[in-house]
Amino acid sequence: MEYSVDKEVLNTCKVTFEGCSEEAIDLDFNLPDYCPDIQKILKCQVYPKVNARNIVGDRLNVEGVSIVNLLYLDSEKLSIRCCEHSSPFSVSFNLKEPMENAIAFTKVKVEYINCRAVTQRRLDIHGAFSICTKIKQKNEKSIVCEINGDTIEQRKTQVNLSDLVGFSQQMFTVNETVELDSALPPIELIIRSNLEVFINDYKTITNKLIINATANLDVFYISDIETGETEKANYSVPISQIVDVNGMEDECLCDINIDELNHDLQLKTDSNGEGNLLEVEARFSIACLAYKEKEINVLNDVYSTDYEMENKSERVTLPRYIDGIDTTCSMKNDVEINTAKLKEVINVWNEIIDIAANCDGDKILFKGKFNICVLVLNEDGETVYSERLVDFEYPYSWKSDYEDVNFDPQALVLSLDADIKSDKLLEISAQVKITTPVYTSSQFSSICDLSIDEEKVLNKDSAAALTIYYANAGEEMWSIARKYNTSVDLIKKENEIDEDVLSERMMILIPM
Repeated sequence: MEYSVDKEVLNTCKVTFEGCSEEAIDLDFNLPDYCPDIQKILKCQVYPKVNARNIVGDRLNVEGVSIVNLLYLDSEKLSIRCCEHSSPFSVSFNLKEPMENAIAFTKVKVEYINCRAVTQRRLDIHGAFSICTKIKQKNEKSIVCEINGDTIEQRKTQVNLSDLVGFSQQMFTVNETVELDSALPPIELIIRSNLEVFINDYKTITNKLIINATANLDVFYISDIETGETEKANYSVPISQIVDVNGMEDECLCDINIDELNHDLQLKTDSNGEGNLLEVEARFSIACLAYKEKEINVLNDVYSTDYEMENKSERVTLPRYIDGIDTTCSMKNDVEINTAKLKEVINVWNEIIDIAANCDGDKILFKGKFNICVLVLNEDGETVYSERLVDFEYPYSWKSDYEDVNFDPQALVLSLDADIKSDKLLEISAQVKITTPVYTSSQFSSICDLSIDEEKVLNKDSAAALTIYYANAGEEMWSIARKYNTSVDLIKKENEIDEDVLSERMMILIPM
């Protein structure tokens, strides 16, 4: 007999590689001539920045630079100064096999950093940071939907799935000149800067993703070298970018991730010769997974009414993208500073955020930690640095019909302020933006292979036109028909039954 198999090819995304590499930091260097002598080290931190990542055959190559930032008090005026030292790094990951249609994600994490002033101008620095990478690949999965043949009975199940129609990663650079607010004094020396980027909204068109994003830039700087006066400036840099995503359609659901890889600031003078202009060059990576919802019929059982048939089934689990959460919450924490009576907050910033998410009834509970770094002035005129790891928790109302959901949350601090609450207590106020894709799993049984032996005809009692069968409540018509090698439709017609599962015990006539 002739028969044909109809299949549906679905594209999914799977993680095919995860790995971390630890890089050591061992530095012994002298302060540049333009930096004054060290009286006291306030803070030493390393900022690893990724410049490039490329998959070549079975290797992932990551290149970047580690920037060691030293914050200290100078020996003459006890004012805040800084010094930076850059070192390139290169890491290669063995992927074990060549990877095509893949995109790479990297995260850097500082493990530890120790800094010692050997002399007033010589530094001994040791530490380590980790580069962790995750590679995702586009993967095809064939699903058997239907068998076409004269003597074939089949049972199908309707399944909702996410088809990965677009899969893209793109690097881009933003160059922007920003001007200092007229109410702020000019910049003479930048102490530290931080840039955070987030997506405001996006639009999908054929083969394109259009994003509108914002890069928040915080700059802490010295406004007067002689007096050591410091100031803070904040900028919002708008970003519009078109990303090529082959297969993208107008109504696609998108899982989008945007990361700042590195940024560079160059101080420029205005027409009056004052340092009121900053040239910002920032490099970003944006990844887009575009999904289209599909409802397909999956073949989960089949038999022949005339011939012996063998089939194999498999349990299929496919990821399904169901939502993208973007929310902002407010946090307040009290932080105690071990010093004399607090007089002034010089600067406050955050360096680390760890966040996790779990479903808790009708809400998603986000829990995390962030590291608060503060520079303060006490009543003795002493500049004090302190950092504290604080917890935060945020319940987000979200109802789901799915039992199994997965999150990959990210958080960034939109704004951070510190107010003196008492002699040694600061109140930290933060606006935190939390984003996460939400995935569930589509799980079903599917026929993956079958064979019909036309030489083995099923034995049927040709003398009997009907067979009587006493069925129990809860039995499926499909199981009964399969047992007697007949069709469900014939049994229903013969017994004038509409239901697929019997609601009560009854006598069934089986047409043979």
